[in-house]
Order: sequence, then structure tokens, then C-alpha cells
Amino acid sequence: MNNVFTAREVRIRTGLTYRQIDDLARKGLLGPSIAAAAGKGTRRLYSERDVVLLRAVAFLRKAGVGRVTFAAAMKFLQTGAITRSTRGRFLVIARGRAQVMDSARLVGFLQEPSCLSVVLPLQLLEAHAA
Repeated sequence: MNNVFTAREVRIRTGLTYRQIDDLARKGLLGPSIAAAAGKGTRRLYSERDVVLLRAVAFLRKAGVGRVTFAAAMKFLQTGAITRSTRGRFLVIARGRAQVMDSARLVGFLQEPSCLSVVLPLQLLEAHAA
């Protein structure tokens, strides 16, 4: 992961509006990890990992998840837990707790009674996805 993205490119890749991206950065929730804006005429520069996190925000918002589920997902994603390949891995949120599972573990998990909120294929979050 070594690509650099401007806010415009992030907007295109995530489907979030510039205002939403700006709001997340200003509130300190999800800002750019490469370069923050330093005044008028400067650009925020986002890493590929930042784009993955912002795509997660977009998917969770579109899914209409509640604040507790959203907060659990964001807290988990910001820990850096997603570092390996995303193929065949899923973000699973249940009982207000988020974790990453491979497909075999997910099948077993889905057979157990649980208070499942979200299952999100991580491959959908990859920064290069349009």
C-alpha cells in the first residue's frame, strides 16, 4: 500500500461527499495520514489505508447502521487491524464488537445464535475499487 490520494480522488473512490470527508477530518475522526490541510490552497493527502477506512464509513452509512455499531466498527478499523490481504476476509460486527474473520470462521459464527449487526466483505473496501 503506497498510493497517495487527494480529497477529490477519495470522494470518487468512496462515494462520500467532500463535506462528509472534510467533516470527518475536522472532527479528528478520520483524517489524512499523509498530509493534513495547512490552510487555504493546501491539500489533504490520504493513504490507501485511509481510503479503505473511508469506504467502510460510506458502506456503513449506506447500510444505515446505528451509532453503536458504527462506533464499534470505526474504533476497530482505526486500530490498524486490517493490514493483510482482504480477499476472503470479512468485517463482522456483533453485540457492539467488531472483528475480522476469514470465510471458514464466518460460516461457523453464523451458525451460532448471535446479535449480528453487519457482515462486510473487506475486499469491497479496497482503495483501488471504483
